Amino acid sequence: MTGAKLLLLITFLCVFSLNTQGQDVISICYEEQTFKPFIFGKGEHRGLLVDLTREAALAVNLQVEYTRLPWKRCVAQFYNGSIDAVFGMIWSEARDSKATFPKALDGSLDSQRHIWTSIYSVFVKKDTDLVWNGLEFKNLRYGVSAPSGYIAYDKLIELEAIPDMNIVAAQGFRLVSQGRLDGYVFEQLAGEQLAKKLNLSDEITVLPIPFLSTNWYVPVSNEFYQHHADKAEQFWTEIKTLRETKSQELLNKYLSSP
Repeated sequence: MTGAKLLLLITFLCVFSLNTQGQDVISICYEEQTFKPFIFGKGEHRGLLVDLTREAALAVNLQVEYTRLPWKRCVAQFYNGSIDAVFGMIWSEARDSKATFPKALDGSLDSQRHIWTSIYSVFVKKDTDLVWNGLEFKNLRYGVSAPSGYIAYDKLIELEAIPDMNIVAAQGFRLVSQGRLDGYVFEQLAGEQLAKKLNLSDEITVLPIPFLSTNWYVPVSNEFYQHHADKAEQFWTEIKTLRETKSQELLNKYLSSP
């Protein structure tokens, strides 16, 4: 290597180091399972929600460090301050007391700065006689489940519809197709992709009335907001902008991705 090239390399490394040192870091935890098109398999950080958070962070000079864990462990580490943020979280009063969600000037939840609007449907066997009228189930035999730790799971407990066991999505879909579980509540887009992956698209369908329609947010820990309030506000605003301008492009990309 010539002296000129060596000097150029050293200069580049110094500038890169200074830029990196000038960035604040935000650690984000998310579900370790694949929920196409939102998040993909272990060992890689890709998917619609990953791209939106990564680009939003880059736009406001935040360096992202991603961690993947089971959802309940993500949430536990988020609440104890080990993680700065999670994505795909639904707002509730209980969660709002433990973390910081985007707020409007009057202190109310700023629903405009969500990352995605999701429909949670009840996946059922095609010949089912299970009925969901928006308030209650009829013709329950074996119960309706959802991923543990989800708002949908808590709602099923309130409805006394949940079976006495923890059932992950793939297992739940198989049990539904075998007629051993009445239904499984899951985000509809991700559920349709999961059914296709499991070769169950011809065996299961969704009930006509959604179980839950709600926004997903990217809340930050109270500690992170205390130290980086301006960055958090800019981050949420950038998420809104990217969702409005790039989400359809990303959705098409990841729906067609293997």
